Order: sequence, then structure tokens, then C-alpha cells
Amino acid sequence: MVEVFRDITAEIQSRLVIEQQVVERTKELLEKNAALAAAKEEINHAWQQIQLEKTQFLASINSISIGFVMFNDVGKVLHLNPAFSKIVNAKQPFATVNEIDVLLGNAFSIKEKFEKCRSTEQKIDISGIEINGKDYSVHLAPIFATDNSFTVIGVVLLIEA
Repeated sequence: MVEVFRDITAEIQSRLVIEQQVVERTKELLEKNAALAAAKEEINHAWQQIQLEKTQFLASINSISIGFVMFNDVGKVLHLNPAFSKIVNAKQPFATVNEIDVLLGNAFSIKEKFEKCRSTEQKIDISGIEINGKDYSVHLAPIFATDNSFTVIGVVLLIEA
């Protein structure tokens, strides 16, 4: 018969240290999960607020009687209101400044004015433009980035009787 004795104190201490580390790490993860959940809730709330403000902004633009078109910096139409479509007697939506330029053709070159407004970073006001037998004033203004770089990120076009 053989009897073996061994001291397992070090193993027990090692196991206790590991168990303590697991408890601490689990606590950290739970705290981080709670912080992430709170951040997610805050982001969702902010997103809903932005959507509400966007809806209010678009509703106000769509309800004015002045024709409104917002272009990005390369002439893609970002938004146009029903008043613009009515003024130019358009049946289809427009995607670019080029499409609007083709429609307005003889009245004046919107593409040329868009490029000038964008490149000079100055507003342009034109009176006495005839569109579909009526006289209009046309206003173009650059849209600047809000990051203090003053980079032109688009152009807004307004047409009013």
C-alpha cells in the first residue's frame, strides 16, 4: 500500500484568484453593457428628434409658395418642393441640375448659374426671368458646411413670382 500526500494550497489560492478575476470581469462587462444600453437609448432618442426636425423642416419647405430646390455640390437634386414643379410645369421629378437646365433651356441656364454660385461662393439674384409666360425672380445661394471650414456643400435655388 502506498499513500501519497500533496499540498494543494497553491492550487486553491490560484483557483480563488481566477474566480475573483472572473467575478470582477463579469462585473465590468455588466457595467459596460448597461452603459452601452444607455448610450443606445440616447442615440435612439436623438435619432427620433432628428427625424422629427427633418419632417418639420421638409413640411415647411413643401408648404411655401416659393419654388425651392436644394442641390449637392455636384448638382444632384437633394430636395425640391411642389411649388417648383408647379412653376416649371414639370410632371416628373428631377435628379440633377442638368435635367432642370434642359427643361428651362430658353429661360436661362440654371447649370451655368449653379456653377458660378458654387465656384464664387456668392449668391446670385436674377430678376425678370420668364418661365411659362410669367415673370420670376431667381435666387441662388451657396450652402456652406457647418464645420467652420466654409466649404461649399451645395446650392439652394429659389424661384418666386
